[in-house]
Amino acid sequence: MRVFGLTKLGGRIATTREGDGEELRVLQFLKENKTGTDDELEVVGGESYVLRKLKERGLVRELTT
Repeated sequence: MRVFGLTKLGGRIATTREGDGEELRVLQFLKENKTGTDDELEVVGGESYVLRKLKERGLVRELTT
């Protein structure tokens, strides 16, 4: 099980943007809950490709090693 958290940039985007896209829902979930497992984020709409895109852009980081 992997655990994810927001970076500073991800937190700013989650605060300033509004909408209902998959990526934004994941960012807002992480902002409200501080961390989230891959199972929790999948329910919100963060399939593996969404998490991979967010991670590549530096908005989300994996907290587990």
